[in-house]
Amino acid sequence: MKAEGDAGAWHIILRDTFVRDVESHATLPSTNTRAMELAQLPDLTTPLLVIAERQTSGRGRGDHSWWSNDGALTFSLLIEASQFSLSPELWPRVALATGVSVCDTLEELLPGVPLGLKWPNDVFLAGRKVCGILTEVPANRPPVPARLVIGVGINVNNSFATAPAELQQIGIALCDSAETKFDLTDVLVHVLRRIEANVWSLAKSDPQLPARWRELSLLTNRHVAVQQGSRQVEGPCAGIDDEGALLLDTPDGRQRMFGGTVA
Repeated sequence: MKAEGDAGAWHIILRDTFVRDVESHATLPSTNTRAMELAQLPDLTTPLLVIAERQTSGRGRGDHSWWSNDGALTFSLLIEASQFSLSPELWPRVALATGVSVCDTLEELLPGVPLGLKWPNDVFLAGRKVCGILTEVPANRPPVPARLVIGVGINVNNSFATAPAELQQIGIALCDSAETKFDLTDVLVHVLRRIEANVWSLAKSDPQLPARWRELSLLTNRHVAVQQGSRQVEGPCAGIDDEGALLLDTPDGRQRMFGGTVA
């Protein structure tokens, strides 16, 4: 994605994906924050893509932040639940469906490089974090329809050689692994196509989607601690079930975790 107002890139996105409108920024504090603001407008063309060349205050889950630099792919997708017949109980699983979409895209771009999902919203490449996902549901009231914001940050051409020292051993960019640069618009188009397909799979209860996130789960068979506020639950991980819950075998029996932070 080029500079603000890059008509060529917009044309490709609108032609080749399900996105119907694009808002592009050179710099933005957070694409999710901007998408959440736009989500309050009753008359809005969706799916809407909000994209920034650089985020200055990228947000992760909870109070976590997302580091990015020039060359990262940072965007938020604003969709209406009715466009995909997504019932509210499915909304929490959109992050996992998006994670699968990113993994499937990166598998095409970097065949043979180990990929996996760290429940609930991170993608890892060769053992290091390459993508963060943040899904949010705006508190809309009629006549504004129910909408979802899917925020994605992928380290593409922002080499971690330039990252803060404390992040260099835990993060990675595609260019670090492939030793070559990627076309950001091309990566974006591939990810958007995968997201569209997998959100439809989620809406249709396609069993192949949960089978895929189970296959990609990095926490399975590891001892895991999940923090939920002041409560911590830990034990061997038995994978991710069809409803997106992380399964932990604790002394009190199997626990289904629908949210929390993995320690």
